Amino acid sequence: MSIEEIKRILEISDKVVFKLYSLIYTISKKENKYYISSDIHDGHINVFNSIDELLDKYLIYGESIRLNENRIIIQK
Repeated sequence: MSIEEIKRILEISDKVVFKLYSLIYTISKKENKYYISSDIHDGHINVFNSIDELLDKYLIYGESIRLNENRIIIQK
C-alpha cells in the first residue's frame, strides 16, 4: 500500500516525505525526473528517470525501497 500511496501523492503534489529505518526521505518530481534525498545527506540528491526505477534501484542499507514497503511510514 505504501508504494501506491507514494505514487498517488507524487501525482497530486510532486513531493512526498516518508520515514524508513528512522530516517526521513524526500522524493520529488520535476520535469519527468524523480529525485530522492535524505534528511542527513541534504547535499546528496539522486536522480532517476521513473518512480519505478527509483523504488527499485535506490538502496537503503543494501535493499531497495520497494523491498521495504511494509516499513515505510508516509509523513503528512
